[in-house]
Amino acid sequence: MPDYKFFPMNELPEKSVDDPSFSKTVLVYDKTDNNHVFENLGYYDFESSEWTHFGDESMKLICWCYVPDPKKFISSNDLEIALHRGYRP
Repeated sequence: MPDYKFFPMNELPEKSVDDPSFSKTVLVYDKTDNNHVFENLGYYDFESSEWTHFGDESMKLICWCYVPDPKKFISSNDLEIALHRGYRP
């Protein structure tokens, strides 16, 4: 498993190429009181100077990392496709 570089919340991600008002989408992490770590997709809003995540739960954000890009892994492996529940062709 590759090593991922994690960043504190005060170190901001790169701006999105499509809309520089927002950062690239990243994985944000929440550290709960019982030492459990929870993650979700999120981004930094440069206009409002605040973090946002795509989930419904309330999170105390502790760190973030860039979302890994699987293209090289997918192209160099013979992978079996699995369909998720509710898949519609």
